[in-house]
Amino acid sequence: NSILPLCKNIREMTFVGKCPEGLRAAYQGNDKVRFTGMVPDLRDEVKQTNVFLAPMAYGTGVKIKIVEAMAMGMPVVTNSIGAEGIPGENGVHWYVGNSDAEIAKYIDRLLSDPAACAEMGKNAQRLVDENFSWNAATKAFAKAGL
Repeated sequence: NSILPLCKNIREMTFVGKCPEGLRAAYQGNDKVRFTGMVPDLRDEVKQTNVFLAPMAYGTGVKIKIVEAMAMGMPVVTNSIGAEGIPGENGVHWYVGNSDAEIAKYIDRLLSDPAACAEMGKNAQRLVDENFSWNAATKAFAKAGL
């Protein structure tokens, strides 16, 4: 609610999953905002986007939705809570901002530079493959002697 008004390059923002009614009401009639509710397969929605925005209000450990988006080659913009447990580098694998203005700046940067957007998506996908794939798990178990 506080990030969208700061973004200059967003043509449409899609909210996927549960959403507070107050947020829905605030954007009722706004053609830049779409609410899907719960979806059977997140991949279908993610494939229609350019940037995966995931500022988290709370939580601990690895945020699976962020890892899933990165695995799909999506550039991700999140905050420190969303970044917990994922060994990414800010500006290489994703953007991590901790203010609405910083997050909006990162979104606009990605949307205005398709080549940088694609490169970050590739870096994110590589990071997930190296750290969260079955192959990475097998190597970790072998290294531990299991």
